[in-house]
Amino acid sequence: MNNDMFEQALRQHGWLRHVPADFADAVLALCQWRRVSAGEGIQFAGDGGGNLFGLGAGTVSMTTAMTASDAPITDIGHPGRWFGFVPLFGGEPRAITVEARSDVVLAVLSQTAFAGLLDSWPGSWRYTGMLGTISYGHIAANIAGDMMIRDSRRRCVAALLRVANCRFGDQHERTSAQLSQSEIAAIANLSRTTVNTILGELEADGLIVLGYRSVVLVDIRLLRRIADEG
Repeated sequence: MNNDMFEQALRQHGWLRHVPADFADAVLALCQWRRVSAGEGIQFAGDGGGNLFGLGAGTVSMTTAMTASDAPITDIGHPGRWFGFVPLFGGEPRAITVEARSDVVLAVLSQTAFAGLLDSWPGSWRYTGMLGTISYGHIAANIAGDMMIRDSRRRCVAALLRVANCRFGDQHERTSAQLSQSEIAAIANLSRTTVNTILGELEADGLIVLGYRSVVLVDIRLLRRIADEG
């Protein structure tokens, strides 16, 4: 497997984008690469120990165990996302179930190898702090903030942008969110009827294109304005 393009995705997005290049090189040199088919589980809430995973290609669904047992998908992970570090740092069981939504390519970093790297690398505590902040802190704050939006249309649009990985940042080209309308409704905490109406209006306005279990976001700038300003 030629891993250059997957390594590049991990260097350009997420955690490794924020650390020195030589530390990123050291992390990736320790990784093994693994392909996972769509629908396959990668990690499960409650499991202990194990590996740290970096998403080099594809998308994954993430469901937190820190809520009701029937909670919907919490987030969609895109290339550059790292997960699985809770057992390494806190010794606690995994808090999130992760499943491949498409065929994915993962960088797999063993707990033992990563711990050895951190022990030998001066100042590594800064980089591990970034891992927690970027992988969970920023994302959790974004989800919480969006869920506090009272207006149904704005909250639905915010959820669409988030799961399409373009809620913030400088991406303006059209992109897609690979979810059903029922999943979007659950993520936005809205009824499916309400979401169907909102999505129909957005499509009529030329802002999105609805497909089978997918939504193409056409005008990301305007969708962000709707989410943030109404």
